Amino acid sequence: MIAQQIINAVSLGGVYALLALGLAIVFSIVGLINFAHGELMTLTGYALLAALIAGVPFPAAVLLAVICAAVAAVAMERVAFRPMRGASVTSLLLTSFAVSGLLKVIFQNGVSARPQAVAIPSWMTGAFSIGDFTIGVGPTISIVVSILH
Repeated sequence: MIAQQIINAVSLGGVYALLALGLAIVFSIVGLINFAHGELMTLTGYALLAALIAGVPFPAAVLLAVICAAVAAVAMERVAFRPMRGASVTSLLLTSFAVSGLLKVIFQNGVSARPQAVAIPSWMTGAFSIGDFTIGVGPTISIVVSILH
């Protein structure tokens, strides 16, 4: 039973670690804590959902969602952060908070404040047993990707 909980914790912790890695990379390059990083992840999820609803195959939908996030990140940098280069740290933080708040309002009012389920392929919903514990394919992917990065 404890081994099962450890596997679940490592899987979820890997997702959090990857999100934190994204923040750390942005901070190391730009010198800014981007509080809108979570909103970029939200945009990626919405893009994935929209592509799947449009009938795009799952691998292509994931690629489109990542491209959408990259384009949004570049646009965010060009519109909000590039004009603030050389500004004080306080000004950069306020800009980051403002971008985050603006995107939250756009998502809540323009899309929906309710969570939307994303249909994942059947090969990702399975599970396999190793000894006394069971691990899902999704958590296995999460663990492997986290270890590789």
